[in-house]
Amino acid sequence: MTTDQRIHILKELLLKLHHGATPESIQEEFNTYFSDVSAIEIALMEQQLVFDDNNDITYEDVLQMCNVHANLFKGKIDDQGVSEADLPGHPVRVYKNENAALQAALLRVENILKALSNLNINEEIGLLNGLEKQFNLVGEFEKHYNRKESVFFPFLERHGYDAPPKVMWAKDDEIRELYYDAQTEIKKLPDQTTLEKVKQVYEAFAFEFREMIFKEEAILLNILLEALSTDEWYQIAQESKMYGYAIIPPEEEWKPETISHPDSEEIDTNTHTMQSKLPEVTMQNHSNSLSEESPVESLLAYKLAAPHGQLMINIESNHTSPKYDYDAPIEHPFTHGMLNLNQVQWLFDYVPFKMYFFDSQGFYRYSNTKWGFPSLPIYAGCGKELNNHYSEIYNNKIVSQINKMVANFQSGDNKIYTFYTENEDYSLVTQFIAVYDDQQIYLGFLQVDEDISALQSIDVPTHRDIDPVNHSIKIRTNSPVLSYKELELTDEDIQLQSKRVSFDNLTITLTYEEIQEEISPELALPYESFRLSGGQLSFLEINGIFNALQGEITFVDRDNLFVFYNNHVPHEQMYFKRNPAQLKRDLEFCHPPKLWPKINKLVQSFKRKEKKQETIWFTKPTGELIHIMYIPIFDGLIKYQGILEIVRDIQPLRSLNKQSPSLL
Repeated sequence: MTTDQRIHILKELLLKLHHGATPESIQEEFNTYFSDVSAIEIALMEQQLVFDDNNDITYEDVLQMCNVHANLFKGKIDDQGVSEADLPGHPVRVYKNENAALQAALLRVENILKALSNLNINEEIGLLNGLEKQFNLVGEFEKHYNRKESVFFPFLERHGYDAPPKVMWAKDDEIRELYYDAQTEIKKLPDQTTLEKVKQVYEAFAFEFREMIFKEEAILLNILLEALSTDEWYQIAQESKMYGYAIIPPEEEWKPETISHPDSEEIDTNTHTMQSKLPEVTMQNHSNSLSEESPVESLLAYKLAAPHGQLMINIESNHTSPKYDYDAPIEHPFTHGMLNLNQVQWLFDYVPFKMYFFDSQGFYRYSNTKWGFPSLPIYAGCGKELNNHYSEIYNNKIVSQINKMVANFQSGDNKIYTFYTENEDYSLVTQFIAVYDDQQIYLGFLQVDEDISALQSIDVPTHRDIDPVNHSIKIRTNSPVLSYKELELTDEDIQLQSKRVSFDNLTITLTYEEIQEEISPELALPYESFRLSGGQLSFLEINGIFNALQGEITFVDRDNLFVFYNNHVPHEQMYFKRNPAQLKRDLEFCHPPKLWPKINKLVQSFKRKEKKQETIWFTKPTGELIHIMYIPIFDGLIKYQGILEIVRDIQPLRSLNKQSPSLL
């Protein structure tokens, strides 16, 4: 019997269940045709049931049949496990160990409930405390489920199995609700509820919880074992650490004997070997007054001794490859995910604040256009051209402060300074933020200006609902539709350039001639500067800016794929946990199925330009006010390109007042 025939028969059996047949009535037919069933066949069958338009089975039907489906195959699953999965620390062994520990905790809860049945519950405070403690321990399954949904499911989807995660995630959410119901009732003992009520809600939870354990071990893990490579299991093992473990951690760290792409190679293609890729710069000493050149602690900076001081020379490439495609996705320079240069420009321009970047030598290199938000008084770039030093832009008082800040940025003693200015027109927060690369090498600093008036006006602790369509994007006639490819250098821009510098009795003429040579994009990416609509940045600086911005930033492209998130804080400090396995995952699959209709409605309203943004917020028990903005991205306000999401704690900003430090 072929695989297709077996899948067809399995599908027909479940269709019979859908139309009212009992499990007992089809058991004999099942036994006739199958001596074993593989997890892959189950996955394919579920996939067809959900996505095949030629039958009456809907997603809701599959969800309702989930337990019947599991009962039907109990004892019939052919375990395809490999010996590698039994090694200490392997994700499969870790997962099974967690399930064993969770079931042991369930048994302890049941033993306490049984003991309480024969005692005067009002006198058993110790047992009641033990019951609550043990049930809270069962609640560790949340880490177990989060890891499954955020790490395991993306790999299933990557191999084409979309239906099993959808059904299982929906069931996970049902189990979560059942757990919270039981937990609430247990906390009411002994005065506000009865032991019988507690047993009732607990048993409803325990039944579904044990059913999920079966589905995980008999179906989910077997699908993964058949589909995933050793490299993928290793990636799962590494990314699982971010979410923690239920009750018991892994016995030890598992690492396969061979990995196709070890981390060291990946690091090498990013920034680790960048120093060796830089072109050598040689300067001829034609004056007895000058010493031999000596590079300072900067990739492209040199200093020359002079009679009454020293001359700092900052060398940066202004070359933009005429052949470079601004729509080409770039992966290596970014910590998590990939973007192309057009997407970089759009994201920078759509963040809800004005920002200015000064490089490691203090030169003004970039500012965003800040579309769609009110203009604010600024301290940088007013009538000043790019490439001026900050000492030529700010007044003396501010320059003095920046000098101290930069010294701390370079030493790593402090990475952010916040100032506040308030008047009848605005509540302006100005932040100076250090920018580093992934190796913590200082790249420069950002000045970020934001009017927080709207944030200060929030007086509702929680606002999670998506507002009805009530505001539209107004296209400004003076907003240019930029063709970024036109910004590339022409042959006339590549010419011999000289600069004469004089101080005291010394005059130095610096001559720079660009060497015309073929440089592969991979070699040029980390340090080569690219022209953007608001200036010029290298990919190292672009990545550093994204990571420095104060918030969790993610981008979903126009195809609804999650393609980028910044590295603002360590994973354990994220408000919404993200990991590399989720990259290139469909936006819907990044959320529980119950939220899919709401997500689709929001995306469609963005595409139709019915909304210019969506904002929700909620207060955490620990006091943070988490503010979330969803902003649709358009190229020149014309064509939809995706969604920018910004998640941050705005409570520190709301606490600023007139007594806070001010630059003015």
